Order: sequence, then C-alpha cells, then structure tokens
Amino acid sequence: ACPPSLPGVRASVEPCELWGTVRRCVVVQSTVFAAEQMHSLMDAIARATSALRALARDLAKPRERSWTEAGIQKRLDALLAGQWLKDTIRIRTPAPAPGRTWDLQFHVDNGALCDILRHRAGRTVLATNRTSWTAAQIIEAYHRQSVAEHEFRDIKNGGCCPWGPMFHWTDDKIRIHAFYTMLGMSLLNGLRLRLQQAHLPLSREQLISELAGM
Repeated sequence: ACPPSLPGVRASVEPCELWGTVRRCVVVQSTVFAAEQMHSLMDAIARATSALRALARDLAKPRERSWTEAGIQKRLDALLAGQWLKDTIRIRTPAPAPGRTWDLQFHVDNGALCDILRHRAGRTVLATNRTSWTAAQIIEAYHRQSVAEHEFRDIKNGGCCPWGPMFHWTDDKIRIHAFYTMLGMSLLNGLRLRLQQAHLPLSREQLISELAGM
C-alpha cells in the first residue's frame, strides 16, 4: 500500500530480470498523473484535428492536385507526432481519381481513448536494485529525485547556496569551492529536516532569515 503522502496512487511490485540481474519492479498508477495526461492528450487532439481540417481544405482545392501520397503522409506524420495521437485519430486518404483532388477524412476513435485511460494513462514503471525496499519506499525515492534536481538548479541559479561567482581557476580550489557549496546545502537541508520533524516547516529562505536574525 502507498503511504498517505502519496494519495491517489496505487502500485504493484514484482521481482523481474532486467539487464542480466534481478530487479524490483513497480508499476505505479497515479490518478492525478492520468488526469494530467488525458488533459494534455485532449488539447493535442484539438490542435491536431484543427490542423487536419485545414489540410483537408487545402487538399480539396483544384490547384492542389500536385500533392503526392508520400508528401501527404509526411505532413500527417508531423501533425500526429505527439504521444498517442496516431492511436486515437483515424485517417483515410483514398487515392483520387484522375483529375480529382485528394479527399482527407478523419475521426477520433473514442474506443482508443477509453483503452488509453483504462490501460496506459497514469502508469509509470520503476526498477531498482534495492530488492528489500517496499513499493512505497521505491515510489517516494523516485519522487525525491525531483527535489534533488531542484536543489542543483537552485545552486546554479544563485539560490540560498549559490555556485557563483567563483573566483578560482585551479582544479584544487574549484573542488574546495564545490565541496563547501554542497556542504552548505546539506547543512541547510539537514536543519530543515529537523524542523519538519518538530512540526516547524520553514522554507530555505525563511530559515536563512531566521538564522540571520540570531
């Protein structure tokens, strides 16, 4: 079962062999992620069908008889390049009779949409060599990756423990600069964790402000 910190999430965990060794694999189903994916898909379908309608009008113009099947297919591939668009939008382009224009027909496959929502949307597969971890531990570790990525972006962009400006040129001094930058971030996050455990959640900015006032 997933912890209360991950509402709307279900998971199934099984050992499996990947890359020549046994891994612990988790299939995660997130209701929120599924809703976000389906929202993005419907937006993409709206844009794609609008572009297809414009293409169909262009193909129906008498002066557009120079279109070739390969050229039309290339244009269609570009319009349906987004995730699941080729699965959900059905297209017919029967070859025209001599002297006639192309006839582009399309529709949205509602059955395919339901199949995506039922079997594919909101799913993530995680694999780890931590074979003793529970599904909840694996999922939480996966979500914490984004926190670590945010920390590095914060360092790069001049946050609480900025990387620059760095007035060093030798390798040794650059390593020392990197060390105390990471040390500062680690100490700050360690203190924030202690405060959270004491039910005193503070942002890094608030914490630094409180420390500066001591």
